[in-house]
Amino acid sequence: MAKDDDLLFKFLKSRKIVKEYDSKKIGTNLRNHFEPYYTSLKTEYAKFKKSKFVVERLKYLKKDTPIISGFPKAIEILNQLLKNQTLMDNFIKILELLLIENENLILIFPVFDRELYYTLFGFYRELPDTSKNYAKKEIEFLLNSLKDRINANTIIKSMLIYQKLSLNFFNRKDLIKSFENLETKDYEQHISDFALKFAQLIEGPLKANLKILLILKKITNNEDHKDFIKKNYSVGSILYFLRADQTLSKYRNAIFHHQILVKDGINMDNREIVLNDRKKQITLTLEEFIDEFYKTITFNFTCTLVFLLITLMSKPSIKDTLNQIFEFIKDAIDKILNTTFGDLMEKKEN
Repeated sequence: MAKDDDLLFKFLKSRKIVKEYDSKKIGTNLRNHFEPYYTSLKTEYAKFKKSKFVVERLKYLKKDTPIISGFPKAIEILNQLLKNQTLMDNFIKILELLLIENENLILIFPVFDRELYYTLFGFYRELPDTSKNYAKKEIEFLLNSLKDRINANTIIKSMLIYQKLSLNFFNRKDLIKSFENLETKDYEQHISDFALKFAQLIEGPLKANLKILLILKKITNNEDHKDFIKKNYSVGSILYFLRADQTLSKYRNAIFHHQILVKDGINMDNREIVLNDRKKQITLTLEEFIDEFYKTITFNFTCTLVFLLITLMSKPSIKDTLNQIFEFIKDAIDKILNTTFGDLMEKKEN
């Protein structure tokens, strides 16, 4: 594989805009994906709720009874639920689809770039087995180190524009329209907050993913990468090492260094964002600025998804693990119901 011209790193120069949110299409795909198992699960659960065993205990639990005497009834219902093989089989299958056979499901959402998804996986699969295992361990280590840091979802949810207007995050058109309808004072406040959170997204989650890409690149080329794991390089430095476009670094620097000017106009066309870089001035319309945000989150979410799935490869079968968990719970419940403690609670009830 060529060092600097493979397809993976070209994506850093041509991030794609997120597609518009299409709830009908997503709903259809979800139904097609889960329909057989969900329908069976729903039918069986309806029967379960109407069974004499459950109805009697639910009536009892609706009374104002102390937890010490109501607890055994709740445990009995749960025990009965877990022993319903049809319910459990369909439930486990749905979890399997979510956790393993999830490609068709996750890629219907607009925050994922299908082409980038396959490119990243293709890049990883081309690695020799030794390098592949090593890369997986390094990715897992880096992802674990990020667990306590602020993630992309938290940053996005903290944006004033989303909090105030309860916008659907996926709908780019609604976001643009919302900014367009804001009065000057509110507009300046909300776009400044939006820009700051955009810079945080670049500095935090995106930089972490770029760092993983850089580590993968160095492993591929048999280059030493230990220093890159330990040191906290800037976004600009990582992009430089990747030989990638520096635009995101320029956005980040201009916003954090207060070199950003918000130009408000009578209509949308007159509203601009001016970012002062050391070498040149970058002027974007509001719509272009929002597009840059969406391109970044699409790239970021897709990378995060791929890296998480890579770490799950070669793990024990999720189906077997789920079955083991449910068997453990059923065994634990049987023991609870058959202990002296359970008998004491029953006597207390009487």
